[in-house]
Amino acid sequence: MSAAARAPWSVFAAVALGTFMATLDSSIVNVALPTLARTFHAGVTQIEWVALAYVLTITALLLPFGRLGDALGRRRVFLTGLALFTLGSLACAFAVSAATLIAARVAQGVGASMVSANSVALITAAFPPTQRGRALGMVGATVGLGLTIGPPLGGLLLSRFGWASIFLVNLPIGLFGLLYARAELPADAPAGPRPAFDFAGAICALAFLVFLTLFLSRGATWGFRAPATLACGLGAPLALAAFVLAERRAREPLVDLSFFGDASFRVPMLALLASFVALFAAVFLVPFYLERIAGLTPDRVGRVLVVIPLLLLAVSPASGALSDRLGTRVLAVTGLATTSAGLFLLGFLLGGAGDRPVSALAIAGGLLVVGLGQGLFQPPNSSTAMGSVPPARLGLAAGLLATMRNLGTLFGIGLAAAVYEGRERVYARGHGVTAAAGLGMRDAFFAAALVALLATLLVALSRPSPPRA
Repeated sequence: MSAAARAPWSVFAAVALGTFMATLDSSIVNVALPTLARTFHAGVTQIEWVALAYVLTITALLLPFGRLGDALGRRRVFLTGLALFTLGSLACAFAVSAATLIAARVAQGVGASMVSANSVALITAAFPPTQRGRALGMVGATVGLGLTIGPPLGGLLLSRFGWASIFLVNLPIGLFGLLYARAELPADAPAGPRPAFDFAGAICALAFLVFLTLFLSRGATWGFRAPATLACGLGAPLALAAFVLAERRAREPLVDLSFFGDASFRVPMLALLASFVALFAAVFLVPFYLERIAGLTPDRVGRVLVVIPLLLLAVSPASGALSDRLGTRVLAVTGLATTSAGLFLLGFLLGGAGDRPVSALAIAGGLLVVGLGQGLFQPPNSSTAMGSVPPARLGLAAGLLATMRNLGTLFGIGLAAAVYEGRERVYARGHGVTAAAGLGMRDAFFAAALVALLATLLVALSRPSPPRA
């Protein structure tokens, strides 16, 4: 194979390593939370911020770092992110309290956000349109691999080497990834004068995402009538309105709002948001049912949940390659429809079980259908969105894609929790504990399935545009 032919896949390998690290770290830490709570004598409400601080930081900074990649060069921002993530991992391993660990996780999140915001843009720029779907499908497989390996690897490291090892494992990977990426990623500094950075837009976007994340993640704990919850609930739309106003006035806006006037960009973004709402409704609810109602141990719950990332790992590359031949819309519609069918199946299973818990095997079957749908949908959908923007704005588009994934995660968890808790209380008046839980989850899964179904119709009725070269 010639050097020219190898070059795009060398870029992919460098980017995939960074993506794998960021994804692995988001899943490996969850296994260690009980151990960390005991080690630092922290309560659940404090130690959950070890996970939440990482996700919140990534979500809040994706857009600014995507735009910064366009302004300063995506290679530079990506490499800086890898270095910061690796140093943050070292700081996590030597944390002496829950507070210092959370602060180190914020540093990790900043680095992971710099990596995630520019990964898809680097790959999109490296591959021609005829190979883009395959490459993005392989990115989906990399994400699935990180999610799949995280829980069992975390359990193994915890049992053999202690909690610090789940962070120290990032050091050799990060150092190798940094050296390899420096050698393989092409320089992409923008030509001409450096554009002004939209600080007002970045601050407003940060405020919106922080308020929204806190409202969705902490509202139930604080109480939805508590002053802090009401302040976040009011602050989010006000910050969003301020963000839109700032973008319209900015000379170099963080987000070019005209992007959303193009259906080839707007529709995939909305579909991605909806797909993650549907996906994480299932990911959030199923563990509660399996552990609290079906009585499974945490390790068995983990083996059931691994079905979705395994399907992503197996299906995403094939879906991306097929989209290069068949076009993106057919596979995206099929994937969303399959996701919706899997959620309806889970709802019927749980709602019809009565007072006898549904078996783990049956639930795994429903999750298999959901994972199959997501594997079919995500690569062609990303290819459509990234192929609709000019090369100079690929970093922004990649940041928006990642932001939509994170927002979908938050909305999905919020929707699932709100519907389940509300409906379970209603059903508890005339049913046993198991039946009431099943019926409440049925309604939550049906709500998530309807979101996926609406997205299916949105994509099916959209008019595709030819991708940019």
